[in-house]
Amino acid sequence: MPTHLRCLALLLALAAPAGAQEGFVHDPPHGLVLDEREPGRIQLVWVPAEDNQRVTVHAYHVWRREGTGDWVQLASTKGDVTYYNDRRVTPGQAYAYRIVSEAVGTGRLLPPEQARRQSEAVGPVLALEPWYLSVERVTPTRPEGPDGSAWLRVHRWATERGAWEASDGFGVRTGGAIGQDSLAGDYRTGATLVAVWEAEAEGGPAGFVRYRRADGEEVELSTRDAPPGPVWKDAPRTRVRRAPPPETIEGSRERPAARGTARPGEPAPLRFPEPTRLETITGSKVLWEVENQTSYRLSVYYDGPSTGRAVVEPGETIVLRLVRGGDYFVFGRVATTDTVRPAEGQFSMLSGYRYRSTFTVAAAPRGP
Repeated sequence: MPTHLRCLALLLALAAPAGAQEGFVHDPPHGLVLDEREPGRIQLVWVPAEDNQRVTVHAYHVWRREGTGDWVQLASTKGDVTYYNDRRVTPGQAYAYRIVSEAVGTGRLLPPEQARRQSEAVGPVLALEPWYLSVERVTPTRPEGPDGSAWLRVHRWATERGAWEASDGFGVRTGGAIGQDSLAGDYRTGATLVAVWEAEAEGGPAGFVRYRRADGEEVELSTRDAPPGPVWKDAPRTRVRRAPPPETIEGSRERPAARGTARPGEPAPLRFPEPTRLETITGSKVLWEVENQTSYRLSVYYDGPSTGRAVVEPGETIVLRLVRGGDYFVFGRVATTDTVRPAEGQFSMLSGYRYRSTFTVAAAPRGP
């Protein structure tokens, strides 16, 4: 080898970390993702390094920074655990995170610079309150307030659905309690409306409210404010093309694929069962029971005066609370181990009634 090449190789070897000189490679974890949608919890998930060589990661250390404060080690997990739920959060506080992996070399200890490797920091994200308000309009007795009324919505975390949901709009006068327990759910907040007024804000005139929480703290909101992103912004929904209802459900023929909305590789959609009216209820809402008599999980997407998605486990019946009656388009999917059985329907449900749809369509038979 020429002299200049031998010198270059020697310089590269001396510049490499001690662990790398002996074939040890310990890369940092990556792909850290934070999920702050649930109140009182921030979930962390990360990806272990794929190209480690001759090392074993025996622990991950979770580091956290609160606001603009210092980084502190929060917790540790075993080397085969790549997630952590941080429940030691304060609602309204922002947090950032990073992950440090700790490894040992095969047959020997690693030098300090190789033993611990640190991921990139992610955040900050906001630890969420159990509920938020949005202001749709205010009607002060006098423009400068403070007496009058406001039209509000309560946004709360629905544990049973694992998602945020909003109440119907409701009116509250100053001095009145905010939120109510209704057929649509329990949206009581323990807060009281203190004042309403109108004033100029960035972007033009706006309505303002001030309310007092159960702990005595007073908060101001305007018609131009919105709850945090995870509460206010719904996940993007895939719109399904509306199509004429199919001919049948169970035990009959499917409609031709050219008329259906089946995805590639799926059977043509069958008819989603039309609801049967069971009884009257108080108010203008609709209670819609969906019963899954198949042996597979059923996903239901509905679009109309109310829009949403629900999952019905095998043998389970759920009750969906719709804001009011009207025409609904429904798309259901039963995912089996090797295929998807879709079903579509378009039907009307009247306000003030309870309905039930029983899904009994069998999963598609296995192919040859």
